[in-house]
Amino acid sequence: MPETRSALPAPSASDPPIGGEGSARGPFRNLFRDTLWQIAGGLGVTVVNVGMCMAAVRLLGRDAFGAFGLVHTVAVFCSFFLGFGAKNTLTILAGRSRYQKKDTVVGSCYIYLVATAIATWLLVQIDPPGPGSRLMSGLSPGLSLLIVFYTATFAFFPLWGSMLRGADRHRSASVLRFGSQAALASGVILGICFGGDYVGALWGGAVGMCLLAVGVTAVGVVRWGFRLPGLKPFVRAGASVGVRSYLASVAEVTVEAFGIFYLAAIGDLVGVAAIVGCQRMAAVLSKPAQIVNLVLKGKVAGQASGEQEAKRVLQLSRFTFLFGVLASLPLLLFARRFTLLTLGKGFEDAVLVMVLVLLTQALRAHAAPACGFLVGKGCPTVYLVLRIAVLAWTVAGVLLLGPTWGAVGVALVQCVISLVTAVLVSGVLAGEAKSVRSVFVGDDLLLLGRLFVLRSLLFHLKRA
Repeated sequence: MPETRSALPAPSASDPPIGGEGSARGPFRNLFRDTLWQIAGGLGVTVVNVGMCMAAVRLLGRDAFGAFGLVHTVAVFCSFFLGFGAKNTLTILAGRSRYQKKDTVVGSCYIYLVATAIATWLLVQIDPPGPGSRLMSGLSPGLSLLIVFYTATFAFFPLWGSMLRGADRHRSASVLRFGSQAALASGVILGICFGGDYVGALWGGAVGMCLLAVGVTAVGVVRWGFRLPGLKPFVRAGASVGVRSYLASVAEVTVEAFGIFYLAAIGDLVGVAAIVGCQRMAAVLSKPAQIVNLVLKGKVAGQASGEQEAKRVLQLSRFTFLFGVLASLPLLLFARRFTLLTLGKGFEDAVLVMVLVLLTQALRAHAAPACGFLVGKGCPTVYLVLRIAVLAWTVAGVLLLGPTWGAVGVALVQCVISLVTAVLVSGVLAGEAKSVRSVFVGDDLLLLGRLFVLRSLLFHLKRA
């Protein structure tokens, strides 16, 4: 069945850069509105997740909650590393089909979902849960089917969310993200109440997400259709986009986790606790930038972009960096009090780690929008090379400083690497913008006026 084009033409590089806020077709159209939707969804998910964890740990107890958390971590691991770059590929495919039929994109989504489930099943067959397992030794035997079921339902929603963002449906993506977390939380609590242990919590969470997934599938297939793509187009799309974005994402996650893995390997669990605890407490500094990262990734997916788009992303990077710096200043001034207040009196030796992590998060707030823009464009080769180089530098730095300085050395390496990443990614965008000056200055005051004044006035005029 041939695809039919809608009356709207696909965007071109000549379209206004921010959708001007008046263009109906620009790749950045409604950027401010869609970012607010993502922020609202992110806050809602955070509240629901915190509430679920607080209830589950009290109902299950520490050991059983640890087992539940281990399975959840395995599900996150499998959905990411065994997903074959599905999320970024689907975002870009949906972006390219933004003004066309999307039935083959939906078909590709379910191919990736089945592939993830099969790969997870093979993993649990190679390393089944129970005594003697390398990853899941603390779990009860016989949970292989449950782990596969939980992972498949958990992976479903990020795949659909990626398609929705690529199709410029950020409100739907935000609602879906919140709904999936609510379904998981309610299922987990009901599972604990009826099952009485972490196995019941896992079954409850999986069933809750599965019921919502069935509903999403029904609505999505009715609206977008369903058709399996041909083998050659599917392989070509994965090879041209998925492999590069997958390798870049793996390199990015490994940069984040290598220092923790190293400290655990040498038996420094105190250092691991310091790094992980400080990262959790300081992550809020880069949260707005990460949200902008997701929005930009969906906005530019499969769309034409040029010098003006690159300049606008550099402008957004300055804003998120400014927010990170301003938010971190009071925390840096009272770093000891902040560390002891959030992590407890047993972390007196982690104050310097907290200072370095706060600086790291502020620097990541500068790099995140540019990274989302480049990945959304299809992860150009220069970005992949940059990510691999940063990974190599991280490994070398941790191996050099980790044995002597422990957690402080790991935090210092992460801080320096974040600075290097921010500088290099900004340089890549400056090349696309053909202007080094755009890294530092632009029409920032004009954009602020449009976002915080003109939009509000226009909104009230429309309502009137």
